[in-house]
Formats: sequence, structure tokens, C-alpha cells
Amino acid sequence: MIGGEVEVKGSSRLLKKLEGVGRGADNLDDVWPDVGELFARRQKDLFAKGGRPKWKPLSPRYIVARRGEGLGGRTLVRTGLLKRSVTDARPAKAGAKYAVFGPAGRTAPHWVLHKHGTKRMPKRDPLPAFTKGERAQVRDLIAKHIVKPWES
Repeated sequence: MIGGEVEVKGSSRLLKKLEGVGRGADNLDDVWPDVGELFARRQKDLFAKGGRPKWKPLSPRYIVARRGEGLGGRTLVRTGLLKRSVTDARPAKAGAKYAVFGPAGRTAPHWVLHKHGTKRMPKRDPLPAFTKGERAQVRDLIAKHIVKPWES
């Protein structure tokens, strides 16, 4: 039997790139700011357009009561706390492989009441599920982060 070794030219460079891709997949901390900006833009657009699906309008009686308190008549924006918590680009919680955006762990626990509605308040979801296109955008951002070492 004949034995020997064959060295592939450039294999050490290839190995370094693969290790870099592995490190990128193990730690996504650098991609969360980009995902957060995407999330914040999406949420601000939802508030500007009145929700998805379109939020039911406030009752005229409630609008009058709010104006008497010096508040405006915009849906889901009474004090601004809820809007700020669901449009923040910073993750509420994050780790090397995950990030949670929106009100989770923040000071707007009443978002759940709006999401599901109550006897006196219709359902107005301030944080609807991502669309197929939005999920694809997040996947693209993460993929771009992971393959960055390969392309350099």
C-alpha cells in the first residue's frame, strides 16, 4: 500500500474563512442593530397607517373625553408609552443567538390588552406578526452577517 499527503493550495485560507462564518453564526450581536432598525421602521409605519389590519377607530365619546383631558384623538397613542415601547429599535432582550424587540420586559404591559381587546375595547394589535416579506428581510440581514467573513 502506498501512502502520502496531498496539500490543497489555499486550504488554510479556506479554513480561516469557514471558521469566520462559524463565529458569525454563533454570535449575532452585530446584526441586532440592523434588525432593530428594520423592526422600528415597520412599527412606525404601522402606527402611521393605523395598524394592520386597520385598527378600529376610537369612539366619538372617548375622543371627546380624551380631548377634555388635553390628549389627542390618535388610536393607541394616549401617553405615548405603548408606541415608544413597540417602536424602539433596541432589543428588549438579546443574546448571542436571539433578540426580542417590542414591549417584552419594558414598561408597557397593557399592549396585551390592546392585542386581544376587552369587553369595552376592541382588539387593536400594536405588534402584528411579521409578514412573509418582513421575515425574509430579517433572514437576509442575518445571512449577510454570517457570510461577511467568507466574502472578505
